[in-house]
Amino acid sequence: MTLIHVSVFSFAQSEKDSSPVLPKTNLKILNAEFNIKEILLLQGEIISNVLHITNNTPKKTKFRLSLDYPAGWKALFKSDRYYELNPGDSLFIPVRVMPTIQILGSTRFMISAYLMSEDDIQLANTFFWSFTQKRTSWTLNIEPSTKRYFKNGTNVTDFKVNILNTGTESQPVSLSILNTSLYAILSDSNDRTLKNPTYNFNLKPFDDTTFSFNFKYFQGTRNFNRMDIENHKPDNPNLEKSFSIYVNSSEPNLGGGNGFQAGQKVTFTRLSNDKKVNDYQSASLPMVVDLNVNNIMNDVTFTSLNIRGVGQLAQNQTLIYNLQTTTSTNTTDNILANSMYYLGYYYSLGSVQGGYINGGMMGIQSFGRGLKSDYFVTRNQKIGAFYINNNGIPGSNNAYAYGLNYELKYYKQNSLMLEYGRSENSYTKTITDAYNAKTGFNIYKSHTIYLNYSTTVTSFTGINSSKIGYFGSFSYNGNFLKNKISTNQSFGSSTKEYSNSNIARIYYNQSTRFSINNRTSLVLVNGYNKIDYTLNSVVSNHTQNNQLSLNISEKNTSYQPQLFYNIYQYTAYSYQSRGAGFSYNIFNPKDNARVSTNIQAGYNKTANTVNPEDKFFIQWSGFVFYHTLTLTGRYIMMPTASPGSSVSVFGENKTQQTFASSIQHEYLFSNTHFVLQTGLNYYYNNIFNQSSASIYPEFYYFTNTGWRFKVNMNYNIISGNVYNFNNQQLNTDNPTTYVNQNVYIGFGLRKEFGIPVPFVKKKNHDIDFMAFYDLNGNGKKDKNEMPVENIVISVDNEEVITNEDGEAHMRNYPSGIWPILARSLEANETWFANISDSVIINKTRTVMVPFVRGVKIKGKVSIDRESIRSDASSPFDLSRIKVTANADKSFSTLTDFDGNFEFYLPYGKYVITMDENILGEKYKVAKNNYEIEANRSVDGMFISYLIVEKKRKINKKSFSTPDIGK
Repeated sequence: MTLIHVSVFSFAQSEKDSSPVLPKTNLKILNAEFNIKEILLLQGEIISNVLHITNNTPKKTKFRLSLDYPAGWKALFKSDRYYELNPGDSLFIPVRVMPTIQILGSTRFMISAYLMSEDDIQLANTFFWSFTQKRTSWTLNIEPSTKRYFKNGTNVTDFKVNILNTGTESQPVSLSILNTSLYAILSDSNDRTLKNPTYNFNLKPFDDTTFSFNFKYFQGTRNFNRMDIENHKPDNPNLEKSFSIYVNSSEPNLGGGNGFQAGQKVTFTRLSNDKKVNDYQSASLPMVVDLNVNNIMNDVTFTSLNIRGVGQLAQNQTLIYNLQTTTSTNTTDNILANSMYYLGYYYSLGSVQGGYINGGMMGIQSFGRGLKSDYFVTRNQKIGAFYINNNGIPGSNNAYAYGLNYELKYYKQNSLMLEYGRSENSYTKTITDAYNAKTGFNIYKSHTIYLNYSTTVTSFTGINSSKIGYFGSFSYNGNFLKNKISTNQSFGSSTKEYSNSNIARIYYNQSTRFSINNRTSLVLVNGYNKIDYTLNSVVSNHTQNNQLSLNISEKNTSYQPQLFYNIYQYTAYSYQSRGAGFSYNIFNPKDNARVSTNIQAGYNKTANTVNPEDKFFIQWSGFVFYHTLTLTGRYIMMPTASPGSSVSVFGENKTQQTFASSIQHEYLFSNTHFVLQTGLNYYYNNIFNQSSASIYPEFYYFTNTGWRFKVNMNYNIISGNVYNFNNQQLNTDNPTTYVNQNVYIGFGLRKEFGIPVPFVKKKNHDIDFMAFYDLNGNGKKDKNEMPVENIVISVDNEEVITNEDGEAHMRNYPSGIWPILARSLEANETWFANISDSVIINKTRTVMVPFVRGVKIKGKVSIDRESIRSDASSPFDLSRIKVTANADKSFSTLTDFDGNFEFYLPYGKYVITMDENILGEKYKVAKNNYEIEANRSVDGMFISYLIVEKKRKINKKSFSTPDIGK
């Protein structure tokens, strides 16, 4: 056995002398070694190790054991005890050391052992390390709970934040509270408004601190932001409202490190007295009916009807349906001939769709009236098919199509799709077959490639000829340098024979972003698009677009200066455009305001004119959004032959100017059943001296039962000049001036219905609750028993609060057996709800919530640790120990940090039990399961539990029979 003998006296203190003298040594006689070289020291624990000693000499050796350890510690052995060890024998001596001072931080302690002869000559020495680890931790608790409620008629409630240091050292803590609601304020106990406050403080081990706050909500400001006109509900004081704040705590000044954190989300809820849990009492399909009639004062009236809905049939089963039809007073066609309808059934293994569908297949016309379905053969394999028949549909060219597809997903969402389809068109007398293949795969997580290939074979009816066309595309998305650079590249090409389109196309687009820092990036965008098509001759057009921009973003603000250079080559003219631009956006969430503007300016140069020259152009667009008011504007000044201008006059070289603006406003009346939306548009063009203006107000009325009625009007006026063209030249002499005015009036209505599913039993029922003081304990409300207000009643996850009459209602609650809980928001601690833990809902019924008087049970859990424990007087966490009163119905509570607990029990006999499972094998309860009787003669009881530490045994083993001296 190889041993390392170390003699250390400078670190530790001898139990006999605080200034030990180095003894004489003879280290060849005995070998000594501890079984454990390093021991983790836990707070309050005794350090235990075993010293293994071997006699290497041919004669019996007598010695004693001396230990060195930190000052103030205690060793549990006799230092004047002598041992005798025969030649070649071994001896095992238990060594136990008890720290008696609080240890902070991460520290290592050397504990040394010396074997001394009767002449105080050192025969052997060894040591081991005991070390501590710094523990940073604390608890953050919201008192009384993380879910707070507002009482009836109030809009404020209080709560407390308690932080307890459960670590080993004095701990700096930073506490912050984030309130994200615009309609609620946080204040301290002195009613001072707080805006996302932060507190920094220090806590000693096992010390705590508590902060008190108030949370107050207020009605949102009318017309602060635009409303959802499709789902608006008039203000109802009985509607449920909920708010949230986030309480976080962390170690301050971490410098970006990951320190200890603790946080809680606190919700504040204003409950309703009458809550509709489900919209309908039985299984129903929701259906929105939206009817609009326009132009009712004129000769031709237009009517549109939109019926749509999404129904949940069962888990993972969804039905989507819609019908859209339009008709007019001068239409004699079948209404369904002009209708768009769709029905789709989706479930976990696929879908079945009918009506107007999209087959989604390249190379053929695959949209129209038909059927479509797909099915997952396995988790990663799906097959699909569609059939479309547009015969009889106006403008459909009497075409039909069908197709099949197969999709495979493999290795981390890589995919492969194969498709075949055919379409027949009686108008063009063609039959087209399409063969498609698509694939996408990832490379090294941050790189993705997509490939698409398609071939079409077009045959002509009655002619023995066909055309084969091709299309292919490639795209790549990737990130480099830890996402500093990201790029998207795409390329595609098709021949004119593809799908018999007579159009050949080549395109390339790319966008690359280089992130300079978290708020600044450089973006380069390029595009090339060439289209060749055949009319009487081959026509070729192509465009090139190039833009470089610098994106700068700050909090709620962004800037984007840019440069661009574009080339347009058309049959009639070629054009170059280059210049610079600037975009600016700012958003103020506090005022719900946004401003956005974009301006571009530069020079356009037409290449196919006799004397080409640069023409200056400028264009501006922007909008201002404030509360419910939106202003937009657009101004363009550019030569008339430029692409992007509203007219292109051959031979003209004039500068066109156009201006357009709009105003949109929404107003919610104080009676929130009424809403007015108004729009105003204006447009001007200098070439034709044309101007137009229109105003279109829409007035809505919403009922409490879900109906929406609408009356709308549209008035517009347009004026301008009409010019003649001579040899493709604009003749501006003798223009004709015109003025046109129109007024349109319409109305509409909207309502959501529930269509009962046939042959399905009623599954939802109404529940009425009655909370009252049950003075005689019969569980029924008698005439002399008062109702109880502000009782929160929870059935599973749904909640209501009782009104001043003690009543609350849940509408259309699902059948079943559900957990129920009732608790009071008032400080009536001696009264509690005497209800069962669950409620059976199988019909419309009234559930009584009687509050009965009870006995207050208080108690304390204490712990008696062995007197040798070093931390016998230090705090011990006795929180969250469950104490239960068992009878026909059980009542439970949890202890606090000091082991205190309390709860109320109705009159009766109980067995009060403390949960011993939390103690493990190290502790036990001296006495448990107390039998008590709570009756009217007792106002309160006190019960105590004593937790004792199980005694430990010290076993000493010897592999020799030495004589032990004294």
